[in-house]
Amino acid sequence: MRKHGLLFIKRITAACMACAALLFSSICAAADNTEYVTVESAVPRKVLVIGDSITTGYGLEGYEKGRDNVESYANLLKREFESELKDGKEEFINKGIDGQTSPELLESLNKGEYDADLKDCDLVLISIGGNDLMHTLFGFFSGDSENSISISDVLKDHSVGDLVEILSDLSKVLEEKLIEYDSNIREITDYINDKSDARVIVQTLYNPLDTRENPKLFMAFVKSKITTLNEKMLANAKDEQGNERYEIADVFTAFAGQGDKLTNINKIDIHPNAEGHKKIYETLDAVIRSKSFSIKVEKPKAEKASAEITETDSSDSGKDNDTKSTILIACGGAVLAAAVIIIVITTSRKDSK
Repeated sequence: MRKHGLLFIKRITAACMACAALLFSSICAAADNTEYVTVESAVPRKVLVIGDSITTGYGLEGYEKGRDNVESYANLLKREFESELKDGKEEFINKGIDGQTSPELLESLNKGEYDADLKDCDLVLISIGGNDLMHTLFGFFSGDSENSISISDVLKDHSVGDLVEILSDLSKVLEEKLIEYDSNIREITDYINDKSDARVIVQTLYNPLDTRENPKLFMAFVKSKITTLNEKMLANAKDEQGNERYEIADVFTAFAGQGDKLTNINKIDIHPNAEGHKKIYETLDAVIRSKSFSIKVEKPKAEKASAEITETDSSDSGKDNDTKSTILIACGGAVLAAAVIIIVITTSRKDSK
């Protein structure tokens, strides 16, 4: 009898498990019927922001508490998209790195570090190139070079002879960096375009010293190098066949003549202040809104929006039929499971006799 009792319990347990599995599969089958449709949207659903410290919001009030606590252009865009996106869930990813150069960004891309972020992305914003120049420029005036002087000293009046000698050496190094940038910006955006169908927007580099007049030779030198970098950026916006690699957000023009107002240059810091970030936000926003986005959303949400305009009996009937089908499947599973249990009990009783 004990043996038959254990056998009976095992059969009951197996029957219950079969019942649960059947019900679970029925529910999953109904859930898997979710469909997606593509709709037009004024704002993107998934955004990836990459690049340097301008992207992170370095230098802004509250930065020491984290990039999410500052009024950066990235955070301004994020809030705007969240408030406007009606279909689908907004995803805004800021992967900016303080001090990042174009070779470093390219290396990270080639290692696949951004592949997951690029998947199903609608928009990629890039701020890169400033450190290619500025690391070299300010490093040259840090005391590491034989001919170097302090950056605060170079902003004062200086003899033409001294500056010519200093800038001649510096120019050779910067020209190499500009040639490297020319290749890097192509490879960076080609990689992104290969991995994603997202729109790609690259920001031009502003001149934080454009309101300074003296020493004139040095100011002209800085402007020429920034202009050259931006020209290379513009030249690579399309490939050899004329296909668009990326769009341009002309921050250089937006900042023109306002370097002292829109940056922290008076504190010997080239980064944008709050007003500068607002200006970058406005510049990017205008470019972003020049085209709409095709985003994927769950079909039921799209049907609900459509139903508010025209609601038909047939659509209600379709929904009722779907609901009834799901209920019938679940009930059928329960009935079948109950039948299995009855058979098991009957068999067990016969065995016990």
